[in-house]
Amino acid sequence: LKLSKSKSIKTVGIRGTNPELIPHSFSKLVSLEKLDLASCDLSNFPGGLNKNKHLKELMLGSNKITQLPTSIKQIP
Repeated sequence: LKLSKSKSIKTVGIRGTNPELIPHSFSKLVSLEKLDLASCDLSNFPGGLNKNKHLKELMLGSNKITQLPTSIKQIP
């Protein structure tokens, strides 16, 4: 999945997908408010979320993420 820059996308939900197919960064979605990546078998935290200044909800349950990056403090 490739994401192009968008000013209108506010919600993204991806579930049950091969983790290699999920974008490494969501920073191009400048209006993103809700990101649901639960049950995607992720082992790494999605990159670039500190650039999503409007992000209000982040769902990462039922994944294999064991450590949160220090940049998580920069997420609003």
